[in-house]
Amino acid sequence: MASMRRIGAWKAAAIGIALAGAPAAGSVTDGGLRCVEHDVIGTMNPRQGVKPIMLVGDLVYALTRDDGFFVVDVSNPATPEVLSSIDTYASFQFDVEGTLAAVCDSSLVLVDIGSPDTITEQTRQWLGSPIGDVDLVGDLAFVAAGDEGLQILDVSDPRAPAVLGSLPFTNATLRITVRDGIAFVSDDQWVLHAIDVTDPENPADLGSLYASPSFINEIECVGDLLYLPTSVGGLRILDVSDMANPSLVNVVDGDPYTLDVSIDGDRLYVASGERSVRVFDMTDPIAPAFIGRVHSTHEAYGVAGDGSILFVGDLGEGVQALDARSPGSSPLLSQFGEEFDHALGVFWQGDVLFVAVEDDGMIIVDVADPAAPAVVGTFSGNFQVRDVVVEGSIAYVVSNRGLYLVNVADPANPVELGRYAPCDGRNVVVRGPNAFMACRRDGIVILDVSDPTDPKLISLDDPGDADSWDLDLQGDLLYVAQGNRGLDIYDVSDLVVPVRVNRVEAPETIYEIDVDGAFAYLGMFGGGLDIMSLANPIAPTVVGSVFVPHSVGDVAVDGTVVHAATSRGYWTFDVSDPSAPVITGRLELPTAVDVHVSGDRVAVAASDDGVLIVDASDCPVCVADADANGAINLDDLDAFVLYFLGGDLIVDFDHNGVLNFDDIDAFVAGFLAGCG
Repeated sequence: MASMRRIGAWKAAAIGIALAGAPAAGSVTDGGLRCVEHDVIGTMNPRQGVKPIMLVGDLVYALTRDDGFFVVDVSNPATPEVLSSIDTYASFQFDVEGTLAAVCDSSLVLVDIGSPDTITEQTRQWLGSPIGDVDLVGDLAFVAAGDEGLQILDVSDPRAPAVLGSLPFTNATLRITVRDGIAFVSDDQWVLHAIDVTDPENPADLGSLYASPSFINEIECVGDLLYLPTSVGGLRILDVSDMANPSLVNVVDGDPYTLDVSIDGDRLYVASGERSVRVFDMTDPIAPAFIGRVHSTHEAYGVAGDGSILFVGDLGEGVQALDARSPGSSPLLSQFGEEFDHALGVFWQGDVLFVAVEDDGMIIVDVADPAAPAVVGTFSGNFQVRDVVVEGSIAYVVSNRGLYLVNVADPANPVELGRYAPCDGRNVVVRGPNAFMACRRDGIVILDVSDPTDPKLISLDDPGDADSWDLDLQGDLLYVAQGNRGLDIYDVSDLVVPVRVNRVEAPETIYEIDVDGAFAYLGMFGGGLDIMSLANPIAPTVVGSVFVPHSVGDVAVDGTVVHAATSRGYWTFDVSDPSAPVITGRLELPTAVDVHVSGDRVAVAASDDGVLIVDASDCPVCVADADANGAINLDDLDAFVLYFLGGDLIVDFDHNGVLNFDDIDAFVAGFLAGCG
């Protein structure tokens, strides 16, 4: 009977799949910041970040500005490996043809790459001006030679290249590509020239076009179309079917700042110096249709596509291999307040975000639509705001002049109720009728705020030898981050006489602490996150840590996820195993100083860059990925049948507690859609 049930379920699923067709390839992962991290397959980090990048077979050729030209083995994209390199200086462009590479240093550098493990420089040829770009075609090198115009060299002997022909230009030449005997050359006045180079000794000007309102960063040719990524003019598409009269046919300006493009079949990849690569469908090559983004962890400056793998040259991580099968949306929902004078703190309550802005006060923002935040109110005065916490209708505004209690029942009209003055405030925790403040040089302050119009001092404890930066309360124990003095622990069961029961020394300066259940999470000035066990709450011990090369100024714990503001952006960590925390997401920024979590949405205070609202969710669960390996295939059909026949409610997709044909329908629909 079990065998018949299995056949019945298998047939039901299989028949539905057969009637509708094959499953979609791959699986779409259109989630938030933690989902973005799954796009990164592997990373190779040289001494400096990478800009231009080229993929040939299993090799990536990459160029850094000052640290050289690299050959990287990407046969296993998860572990890119540098095979060899040569030093170059002030290098911006290069090209590869067969066993030869040409690098645009101030001179033209020719490199033998026939043995990728031991590439060797053959010669450096000065052409009279720093050069901008080179295109290798057979034994010829076509060089955009700056003030020396177009130079054409015979490089059949790379040790002794010879100039065959040249063509002077009025302006400095910067970029070049050659197709079917025509060289397309851009100059520093953003004009594109078409040059007949069928006779390399006598190149002839065919025509020109003012192609862009800004610098042309690259020239990519496909058929009769040129794709020009530009600095402020978007991606510009030119028709060059009539060489003497090239014409602009479209501008793709989803981001006007575009640096590099790569075309692979029907996919167009655009790098714009963002933490992602934009992906377009090239079914109509004149009007590419935006599909989504493939995310990197740093700014993408160069891009090369090869089927499902995308290789990115990025300034922070060198070369990254990215999964390009399923482009998604950006996790950054909105950014606002760049005009604020140092956004230092954020607190999210319902549809309202409270922002502590150092010199502008407390800014109150309606975030009912996180993509379109709107300022609705302000509370300011002759003080500097450091942080804000909201309990009910009272905002506790921490400043260099103490604590302000503000009625925010009407966010558009905040009203000051009371103030406690003598404190250089850094942070506050409110529990019932009491507020606990970290006051830097004044230590900790405990207040009675039961009457918000008249907050009263209960007690003050100044350790004398430390600055109090942050604190958190659990039960009757107050944990205080004392900078380079470590972690102080106070028994506050008697609020009038708080007693320091221990000081835990730390190897690094502690600026931030968040206590959650059995663990305390510490943000370290020297970089990283430390996790302490509170099995003995007055003598915590470090059980896990993860290093990041930036100081951590704020942490917020949400279940098994830690959100951290660092001096280089916003990071997330999986702490389901506290002894081995794992980086799960990162959004690089010039700085981030505070975070506040509201479900899958996170507000990040980013100082001079205002406030960012980020979707921090992980990838959505795919009902058809029954074996949970990230791919949709017939193995999932087998896994689904086993779960279904075994009565496992993991495949109860309609959540009604019963396995039936509705669950089979849900599986089939997901399978056919590829979870898109």
